[in-house]
Amino acid sequence: MGKQNVSYDDRHEELWRFAKEKANTDRAVEKILATRNTYYSLLHEFIRKLSMLDSQTHQLHPAFETADTLDYELGRDALADWTSNPTISILCIGGLPGSGTTSLASWILGNLLERDEMQDITALSFVFSRSNPRSLFGLYLSLCRQLASFQPQLFSRVSAAAEFWADRGVFTTECLWILLRSMVMSLIEQGGSVYCLVCGIDQCVPSSADALQRMGELVKFGNGRFKLLYTQTMNENHLDFPGLGSKTRQRRCIALDSASQEIGLLKEQHIRSRIQDLIQENTIWDGLADSALTRAREYLSGSHLLIKVNMILLQWTTKGCTRKQLKEKLEKLPRSLSDCYDEVIRTIKNDCRLWVLLGLRWITYAARPIRPAELAVAVALGEMSKPTQQQHDGERNYVSEIQDMLRSNILGDLYDCMAPLVKVENNRVSFIHATFRDHILTTKPCFTSSELGATGGRKKDEDCHILYECLQYLEHVGELALASMSNSNSEYLFRMDHEYGLLAYATLYWPEHFLKSNSQKAAREFVLQFLKDDKRVGTWAALYQQLNLSLYKSSTPINNPLRIVCKFGLSSLVDDGIRLIEDLEKPEGGVGEDEKSKCFDLAVEHGHRDVVQTLLGMESRSKDALGLAAARGFADIVEHILTIDPQGINRTNRSGYAPIHHAVCAGHKHVVSLPLERDADPDIRTIEDESNFVPSLWLLKPSDLVLDWASESDAGSNLGGSQQGTPINIIMASAWSETSLQLAALTGQVEPIELLLSKSADLHALSSTGYDALKYAAVGGFVDTVTLLLRKGVERDKPSSADGNTALHLAAIHGHVKVVEQLMQNARIEGHPVNMTNAEGLTPVHLAAREGHLDVLNSIFGVMDNVRNSGSASATTTDKESEKSPRDHPPTSSTKPRRFSLRLDPVIRTRRRPTRELSPLRKGYATSMRRGLWIPANKGSCKSALELAVEKGHASVVRALLDRTTKKSLRKATIDDHGNTALHIAAKGGHSRTIELMLENPICARLFPVNSPKLKDRMTPLRLAARAGHTEVVKVLLRYDNHLDSQDRNGWTSLHHAASHGYLNCVDELLEHKSDIKMKTKEGKTALHMAAEYGHFSVIRRLVSRDLETLWMIDDNSTTALDLIVARGILKEVEQFVQILEHHYGKDFEQQGTPLHTAAAHRHIEVLRFLLNRGWNYNSREYYDGRTPLHEAVQSGFLEGIECLLKDTTHCDVNAVD
Repeated sequence: MGKQNVSYDDRHEELWRFAKEKANTDRAVEKILATRNTYYSLLHEFIRKLSMLDSQTHQLHPAFETADTLDYELGRDALADWTSNPTISILCIGGLPGSGTTSLASWILGNLLERDEMQDITALSFVFSRSNPRSLFGLYLSLCRQLASFQPQLFSRVSAAAEFWADRGVFTTECLWILLRSMVMSLIEQGGSVYCLVCGIDQCVPSSADALQRMGELVKFGNGRFKLLYTQTMNENHLDFPGLGSKTRQRRCIALDSASQEIGLLKEQHIRSRIQDLIQENTIWDGLADSALTRAREYLSGSHLLIKVNMILLQWTTKGCTRKQLKEKLEKLPRSLSDCYDEVIRTIKNDCRLWVLLGLRWITYAARPIRPAELAVAVALGEMSKPTQQQHDGERNYVSEIQDMLRSNILGDLYDCMAPLVKVENNRVSFIHATFRDHILTTKPCFTSSELGATGGRKKDEDCHILYECLQYLEHVGELALASMSNSNSEYLFRMDHEYGLLAYATLYWPEHFLKSNSQKAAREFVLQFLKDDKRVGTWAALYQQLNLSLYKSSTPINNPLRIVCKFGLSSLVDDGIRLIEDLEKPEGGVGEDEKSKCFDLAVEHGHRDVVQTLLGMESRSKDALGLAAARGFADIVEHILTIDPQGINRTNRSGYAPIHHAVCAGHKHVVSLPLERDADPDIRTIEDESNFVPSLWLLKPSDLVLDWASESDAGSNLGGSQQGTPINIIMASAWSETSLQLAALTGQVEPIELLLSKSADLHALSSTGYDALKYAAVGGFVDTVTLLLRKGVERDKPSSADGNTALHLAAIHGHVKVVEQLMQNARIEGHPVNMTNAEGLTPVHLAAREGHLDVLNSIFGVMDNVRNSGSASATTTDKESEKSPRDHPPTSSTKPRRFSLRLDPVIRTRRRPTRELSPLRKGYATSMRRGLWIPANKGSCKSALELAVEKGHASVVRALLDRTTKKSLRKATIDDHGNTALHIAAKGGHSRTIELMLENPICARLFPVNSPKLKDRMTPLRLAARAGHTEVVKVLLRYDNHLDSQDRNGWTSLHHAASHGYLNCVDELLEHKSDIKMKTKEGKTALHMAAEYGHFSVIRRLVSRDLETLWMIDDNSTTALDLIVARGILKEVEQFVQILEHHYGKDFEQQGTPLHTAAAHRHIEVLRFLLNRGWNYNSREYYDGRTPLHEAVQSGFLEGIECLLKDTTHCDVNAVD
């Protein structure tokens, strides 16, 4: 595998378990797992974290099966404008509910993507739904996840900011917007195009205006390369598009009017298609097609959805009908959606009616779309609650009864019992259209106390029903489930088809049903009964800790009644929670201040304003509360706390952050302004704390990465909080002392920067790493932030006092080409630090070459070439003026940048001269920075940019550097202190493409012959590649190297190296090119000896098949390959080698060598017995001293071996003399 980046899915790591003591096991596992610590694994980790923020956010995949819309004519002019005119970037499709807007939009995008010229287009999609409301957070999250998955290279554009937010537990709506905008900008700058489909944008919570505005910003920046297609529901009385009309300069609109002729044709086409399907399914329809079509045409004035539901009803209700019944049904087709849905409920099979209605109730009222397994358990619970089955809880086996009531295929059963208006997407159950849910919410069909076993106040309150069943379920199943999870050796997996199927839902979502319940008296009674039971609370707390798979969790455990109340915002139970805590702890002064503080933090963190106000009235205070409110963006809570505690405005909490730091990190510009308006210190620093240091994702070791994919997990509910997504329950930790301006610069927040600068924030302040705001912006890669800071007067070329890096160095490391271009804009006039080295001797070019950023290199080369060309003419004039009046010009300081007018040479060797101007491509030193903040530590010897690129295998960078080099400088630059040339470095690293480029370069090929050995160990590139197992490199080198049997200082050939490490593919390549199998090392060993010594049987078989004579060749110690196998003492290996001998020589082969001597000398009793049983001579003698196996056993004190040899004295000569 070498060091290439491998796209490796860590979810299957447990499959890569090899039996111990197998050949190559440890090496194979090590190499496979080492691939996790690569760019792609880090990207996977980032995507996983996005998934854990909201596992329910899903995307709409364009639907290609859209026969309904193939003859679509309406709005073709608008569609043509949108697809072909670069100035028309927005297409909106609007219509009444069920008019087919999503279907049409999906067809449009899908049809476009099928075209050949659209293969390189990036397609993004998202669906807003009334049944599962989503905010801008969900939209940005999904689009970010799609972009990072479809275009992985874009991650590097935002990696610094993404890692910063991930490490500090901050992924808010504004943060995700910055990531999304940056990735889209980067993709468009690279020449890509984006088509984005957003369905149901009017369902965005709290309004669609912000979504349209933000998407419009992407359209504006895209300049014709970001195309937006969105759908929205229109008012039944006003088929128009709010605010913008049907046509603007950038937008075209299509209105799907049910009364239009085009939509009428579309409906008729759907009717014809469905009737043809019905005829094929049921022969009873023969001859009735025309009458059915005539009857159905009467409904063409209705919505498209009405036609579709009617056709579904016909298919369902006509099963098993006679022709007469079929004709009657055609005459009585419902004329409205409400009538259709009533008919759906009415036609549910009578014997299934109860459990089907229970299922519909859960699908309708569940806090989030539920899984099929959850639905099965929920229905079983409802059936167990029927009056005929009511028993005392202590007299029945609750879990066993659930098992007896479970339906293993509940969706199939549903389709058998009612019209198929239920669907499953991403393992979530929902209705085929939100209007069916609306109908159930309005009519509450048959959800009565007599049929569902409800009592009193719960008669029409379905949320109260579900609350009760969740708490009852947890009471009886929770303790058993917790025990099962605790006893499991591996991570607990939900048994989706078992009795614990509803465990996660019941644990996480019962509070939401309490808050939604209309029967507060009954709901309060159920919850208080639960909170009063310490055992039930303890079990629930343990389950919640296990099942709440949020990316970040609160440091405060939710393990007592008051904390539960505050965590979920159960404001009506605050007094009860306090009373229960007092009864539990019975302190003399009531609830302790520490407990009040923790509960107060929980309420603040989740934005429960009513609970916060109640606790403030009870004198509850916390040092962390203000920071938590600022981090979550709760401006009203921030104001309320500041009113009571104005001194907290500049106070840092236990994380070392002040409120303004929290607000800036989370991107809440509306909160940033609050402390600034109250005269907060804009330059207040975070408090540096080593114990809070969280390593960057780039520096994590493979063992530090826990890639537990959670697409099927619950991330917890966001009860009563803001629309920021899943609560992130963590207090940000400060690893360095930084200002708010630096944090804003790192994360690309222009507006907060402007706010801070307007309050006189120090533009030149340095963090504890020695970096100012510009360097932070250069690391983040946000060119608009860099531009703003430069315009405000920040010092562009100032090196860091800690590591000597300038902003250009940092931008080059991270590959931010636009930032590099911005920083070098004035290089022609003012000079530039492109030639300056940092504290370890690396210029920006060295750093860009090492990281493989070709675009950065090209940008630097282009600017500096222009400097050289324009500077050569002016240099003559300047020199003449200097000769005339030398005293007019003071001497230039060696520490200041000076104009570079010589040809840039990428490979000239230099001495280490920190922060001095040097040729940007000369020899440098690998950078090692404090705590590895921006650059991975890599102390080493002096290396050129070319060597750094070769070492990392950046082929395109190597080509660019070779094109700019000369013969003289190339020789100096590519021979290191150990005698390695660039070819040696590339061969050792396994970079075959890099080697090809160097060998194709005439200068490089002449200077470094492919078979030239190093002076010290005589290792050639071919031998290095064979030793490392790089088959592709071996193939390339063999095309240029005819000396494949040349030997190193120990006499090893390439074949010896490959055989000793068991690299069969390399052995095959060498044998294919006629490598000499019989070549011996200085110790007389052949390649077969090497393979046998390390037990590589695949190589042994291959070598033996090529030349049998090598089987009995001996080395300088008179040892054969069999002797070496015997010395390893593994009986199975000896048996395999004997089988090889039998395969080639037959069972009566001549038994040569001295394996008995070897087994006796190494005390391997099992091997000795096996060889004796196979007929090896007891009295065979060694070649050089005539010793027998018995001599060896006696000398080594091998008592078992002596006894084994003496068992048969007729064969063993005890009197033999050596």
